[in-house]
Amino acid sequence: MDANAGEATPLVGDVQRLSVAPDDVVVLTLPAGPVSEEQLEHLRGLLQAVFPQNKVLVLSAPARVTTIAREDRMASIDDRLAQMQATLDALVDALIEEEDPEDEPARTLDGDPCGAERDQSQGLS
Repeated sequence: MDANAGEATPLVGDVQRLSVAPDDVVVLTLPAGPVSEEQLEHLRGLLQAVFPQNKVLVLSAPARVTTIAREDRMASIDDRLAQMQATLDALVDALIEEEDPEDEPARTLDGDPCGAERDQSQGLS
């Protein structure tokens, strides 16, 4: 019997209990220690056969099987977009408060206020 068979048994149950959506990434992290590239590729192939519609990652680290849901990735993007929207709203509000067109009367090209009475002693030129 393979020495790693006892360690793999809990992982089989973990894989069977996974609820995986088509956009999820299946991640298998292995215990730290010597793992050959061939072993990693073999494990990746086995998981890819079980989850053909998903991306599969096999990593060397503490043993654990999990998924990265699309919703988790989208939540961080939504958070960043909300922060950007709040910043833009604050900038627009600051610009609106800074310059109110009703506070200053309209002016002619010469700089005189529009709508003021024209000096009758001066020509229209």
